[in-house]
Amino acid sequence: MALGLGLLIVLRPWRDGLTFPAFNAYFFAIVLALGAAWCARGLLRPVSLRAPVPLFLLAAFLGVAWLTGYASYAYDPTSRGLQRLVVYLLLFVLASNGLRTRRAVCIVLGAMVAGWLLNSLWTIFHYNVMLRGMRQVLKDNPQVMQLYFGSTEVNPELKHRIESNRAFGTFLFPNALGAYLILGIPILGAVLPNAMAALRSLSGPRERPESKYLGWMALGVGLGVSFVTLAVLYFGNEFIGLARPGQKAPIAGAYRPFLFFLPVAAVVGAGGGWFVRGRGLSAFGRLCAGVAVPAALGTSLIALWLSYSRGSAAALVAASAFAVLLVRGNRLPWNARVVHVGLVSLLIGGALLFSRPGAAQDEDGYRLPDPIPSNMRYEQRKYEEAEKEKKTINIEGAERQLASLADLSTFRLRVSYWQVSMKMFMGNFWTGVGLGNFQTAYPEFQFIGAGDVETAHNDFLQYFCETGIFGGALFVAFWVYFGVWGARRILAETDAETKRWLAGTYAGALGFILHSLVDFDFQNSSLAMPAFTVAGLFYALANLNRPAAAAAPAGHRRIGWIASAVLGVVVLLCTASLFRAFLFDLGLTEGRGGWRLYSIGDRKPMNARLEAANIVWGLLNPPPESPLNQPGKARVVQLRGALRVVPDLIQLESVGVLGVPVPESPRGWRPLNPGEAPTADTLLFFIEAQLPRARQVVAEQCARRIAVLEEWDKSYPHDPEVSAHIFSWYESLHNNASDPVAKRRYALEAERWAKATVDRSPKVSWWWLNYAKALWLRGNVEGGTLGLEYFNTGLGYYRKAYELYPRSAAIASHYGQALQKLGVALVKFGRTEEGNKMLAEGQAMIERAGILDRYDQLMW
Repeated sequence: MALGLGLLIVLRPWRDGLTFPAFNAYFFAIVLALGAAWCARGLLRPVSLRAPVPLFLLAAFLGVAWLTGYASYAYDPTSRGLQRLVVYLLLFVLASNGLRTRRAVCIVLGAMVAGWLLNSLWTIFHYNVMLRGMRQVLKDNPQVMQLYFGSTEVNPELKHRIESNRAFGTFLFPNALGAYLILGIPILGAVLPNAMAALRSLSGPRERPESKYLGWMALGVGLGVSFVTLAVLYFGNEFIGLARPGQKAPIAGAYRPFLFFLPVAAVVGAGGGWFVRGRGLSAFGRLCAGVAVPAALGTSLIALWLSYSRGSAAALVAASAFAVLLVRGNRLPWNARVVHVGLVSLLIGGALLFSRPGAAQDEDGYRLPDPIPSNMRYEQRKYEEAEKEKKTINIEGAERQLASLADLSTFRLRVSYWQVSMKMFMGNFWTGVGLGNFQTAYPEFQFIGAGDVETAHNDFLQYFCETGIFGGALFVAFWVYFGVWGARRILAETDAETKRWLAGTYAGALGFILHSLVDFDFQNSSLAMPAFTVAGLFYALANLNRPAAAAAPAGHRRIGWIASAVLGVVVLLCTASLFRAFLFDLGLTEGRGGWRLYSIGDRKPMNARLEAANIVWGLLNPPPESPLNQPGKARVVQLRGALRVVPDLIQLESVGVLGVPVPESPRGWRPLNPGEAPTADTLLFFIEAQLPRARQVVAEQCARRIAVLEEWDKSYPHDPEVSAHIFSWYESLHNNASDPVAKRRYALEAERWAKATVDRSPKVSWWWLNYAKALWLRGNVEGGTLGLEYFNTGLGYYRKAYELYPRSAAIASHYGQALQKLGVALVKFGRTEEGNKMLAEGQAMIERAGILDRYDQLMW
């Protein structure tokens, strides 16, 4: 059990759950396997249950989240959110009840030391080497910008984020790195005296160890040290190459790095084996601890500084100071009751402070504001200053200044998030909007001046929004109980070492909790998983000196048996749900063999295929005013983009000519020679006479792609993004079809999938916008009075989209344009008065969209 938890602690942050959410499935599967093993052992050999009260509170929170899921805004995010909660519950159980010996606790603590050391070292390397290279790649390759940010334009907000010299290590955000570090720094500080004592013990008399397995131990350590050394040198060389001009590693080539670093790794490994041979495995462990713990503590503090996370630093100081007071509590004039009152007041007061609704939440979200209100003057100046700069990325970046600590712009944005969140909670007081649906519901309650966001930046408030009053109260109660019971337990401990370890673990969890009041730590599985593990570890440490679990009364063991049985059923249900979602994500992932397993859930290639199809259609069916309609104008596309649409190279060669760029050639390119293999820069030139055939080929391939998507959708008919993606394919085919029968069929299919998307997630404005567009496609096909009825129904859905997201400039613009188009149609039908009224409404809505767009510029 300890080894499994240690593996998760070391590896989990390296595939950040927010950046690479599909990797959650692999880590969740490990937890479910460990949970199944614990449940089986509990059924066969019942033991008493540790930490029953917090375990009940966390299980009750999971139960409420499941029950309120029946009133959820959308099924898919709630289902995946429940999977996360089950895993968090299991981790807490495994840590609190599975670690029953000091050796098991030390294994987990050793994994924590290794995990924080490796991550902080990578953070320092990332800050000093990788950041500059990342900006170079983004500047040189606009396609990377498009892939990760959805646009090739560098707006002021994006420019600020990219150029900020703030380390984020293996996480997407610097604040997430900060949350991870403050979870471990107090623990490292707590075990530092033990590490120093272990190091000092090596200077004592040398005793040759006696063991018949000593040679094998030395060999194993030597090989392990060699492997780690080789891996660090090899990957460090590769990543340095990513940061150099031309992306060339210091030691380039396929085999040269191995040949160059292998002797170094062998020498280091031999040194480790020699030490074990002469001093023993225990001495080697003390050496590693004596070196790794202070190194991990020092590098973690440096990494925290490089993250420039003010909230993390403040939370660390507050939690550590409180833990120190608890350690010295028996020397101070206070008692446990004072601690109770102080800690509860601190947590409740902080929660009220950060979630208090302001006056802005009562403003009319539909009222047109002044172009520049007085409370936006700061944002206006910031935007105007940013506009003066060239919209290009500065490779060197912008260093953070201490004066920036006084910049409260991000805090003002957080206040607006909390105000909107309070509106959401009060509007869904009993059941919430459903676990994982905060982002879905947020636009409905967003008011003018509140920033766009995906999380509440206050996890406690977000759980109130998602699971209602009972779910939020249970989540708060779990952590309040941890804070109060933990403080009492530290005050009552008499053993100095145990007290220090308890205080360090307590401070790490408490700092994480405090930071989650102003960020979204529990929404990131790479942060929440170690946090619940640390919380469980605290209860394990608190019970190490208790009597053996097997000697507990029969009644207590019976409760443990029931808990194992119930949790075993939960594990089975969660495993089935996770496996179903995993197969669905795997089916949508493009690639072959192991690559699909590695990149599972990555939908960027899927979206890139649709984007490539639209580019090809733009060449084959350009608008009348396009220069492509001029005689002799080449219709050219990159071959790799065309292959995303038509994967058969022979079919492409039947409708076009392959060529490669040649700047010195009169035409700028030359045809591909017979037998010459295409390269990355190969182009496809469509033949004018073969354009009808090319349109037919592209339409057939699009239809095949849709058939594949529809087949996979049947296995999990709950994901609105997939049904919306299928709608977009049908919309593309409809817009480019010339046959009326095919055009009508595509319009009907687009309508069907747009409706399916709305049914799966009825509170997302963009899905209603798709539904409205589908009905307008149908109206264009039907024509006449029937077509006008579809236009009217579609206009109602445009209005619905606007009502769900009145803050969006894009939605308001779409609605305004729809009003104007329908107004023109009504005038043509002779309904002049009604049409003119609709034209005026459309113009007013477009003006509103312009004002909202101006607000976006001021805020970002």
